[in-house]
Amino acid sequence: MSDLPKDYDIIIVGTGLTESILAGALARIGKSVLHIDRNQFYGGEFASHTLNNLMEWSDKIKRYPDIENDREQNDKSCFKKCNNDLGKYYTEIEYSFSDLETQDKLLKLSRKFTLDLTPNIFYSRGQLIELLISSDVAKYCEFKMVSQILTLDRDGNVQKVPTSRSEVFKSNKLGMLEKRSMMQFVQAVLKDDNFNELIEPEQLQTISFRQLISNKKFPQIINDYLINAVAMCPNEKDNALKGLNDTKKFLTSVGRFGDSPFLYSMYGAGELPQCFCRMSAVFGAIYYLDMTIDKFHINSENRIESITTKNDKEEFKFNCKNLIIDSSYAPIDYFKSIDNLISHCILITDKTIYKNDDGLDHISLLFLPKMKDTDIYMIETSYASNCSPQGYFVVYLFCRNTRKTSRENFEKCIETFFNIGELDENKPNVLFSCFYSHIDSDYFVHELDKISNRPNNLHFVSGCQPKLDFDHHVEQAKKIFNDICPNDEFMPKPPDPEDIIFGDETENKNEISKETNQNETSE
Repeated sequence: MSDLPKDYDIIIVGTGLTESILAGALARIGKSVLHIDRNQFYGGEFASHTLNNLMEWSDKIKRYPDIENDREQNDKSCFKKCNNDLGKYYTEIEYSFSDLETQDKLLKLSRKFTLDLTPNIFYSRGQLIELLISSDVAKYCEFKMVSQILTLDRDGNVQKVPTSRSEVFKSNKLGMLEKRSMMQFVQAVLKDDNFNELIEPEQLQTISFRQLISNKKFPQIINDYLINAVAMCPNEKDNALKGLNDTKKFLTSVGRFGDSPFLYSMYGAGELPQCFCRMSAVFGAIYYLDMTIDKFHINSENRIESITTKNDKEEFKFNCKNLIIDSSYAPIDYFKSIDNLISHCILITDKTIYKNDDGLDHISLLFLPKMKDTDIYMIETSYASNCSPQGYFVVYLFCRNTRKTSRENFEKCIETFFNIGELDENKPNVLFSCFYSHIDSDYFVHELDKISNRPNNLHFVSGCQPKLDFDHHVEQAKKIFNDICPNDEFMPKPPDPEDIIFGDETENKNEISKETNQNETSE
């Protein structure tokens, strides 16, 4: 550690997705980058864990001391003390097994489970997938199609939604007239960006998407497909423009890599930050994990000039021109009690919520609008994603917290789809469950940006949001990159190794020419 350089263009604190994208983009254009994290693993709140490690992570957070009485009181001091208490960021953490026998069995299989703290799926034409391809970072990761988009019918039964043209016409849930009207709507959405065939321009932001679909007089089954499975815009606050744009994003993603519009990261979403970190390291970034950020120093011009870090043995000081920091590290005197929370639930079950006739393992998505006052996203992964042993399924639930605890947000959903108390052989049994909530850091960052005396070279990064895809993190990374390097290209594709010429190109050409002349003379 003492051999590390002390001066950097950029220091990035936290290895979450946005921070890792920025590390790759900044290192790619030649900036000197130091990338550090308080954890012994990459990813921060985007990390993936084995079952044992998830339990250790939960226990560690519950043991964090309360720092309420340790706030920095002197705002005029030359430094700000950072938050290293994840108990301030995460709350309501609990986990349990169905019984001791199941616990022993699952713990023996611990390393075969990959459990995401921030699960998600990705549109095939979303910004994250486009960035992975354009930057050539895609070579570090693998994806699998989300093969089942599910919805609930009016009787509460789970149904598979047809996504491609062939699936629509093969569906026995739709009559010929319904299939025709659905395809006419699809063609109208894809025809132009202004959606002139579907709605008057002045109505795009004045009526809800739900109202637009209702006005089309579609059969109820098509209404449910379009509102709850395609656009996923069931609320009155979701205007027609948002719903139509989300519908178009869904439709344009279908067919790019298969019949589904969605991809899932093999081995878990925690692979994605690591992919960008690999690229960053290739271009010279320095990484140091298990390093606590103690405080940062502010000069008379209200700019951060250095940070102080420490581990179990010693303390270190690094100088920087810009500091990018995960909002969970926000200085203690910035840290306030925030009521806006996002809740998560991880379940391990013994069967799927929807058994397909093909008998294969699938990755499934189910959107549940207004399930106990909040919209819930459910992602079910299987052996197909290499995230669980064969015969086991991992179910992720996430939503905005509208209840007292994270468990209360998901009670109705779990009772609807899984065995609780009375046994139903058609429902999966819950073998393991983990509940937790964390601060809505996007809201938190907006609050931090309002602080009048915030150093002007300090850039806060927000974490996950309760919605599909990670486009928000790509947009955030681009904005911060442009603030720091307004004249540089964001994440250009690296050159092909075969095109790289080492040394002076003119000298190489002269040597080749000289050798050629000598050969001709000797002949």
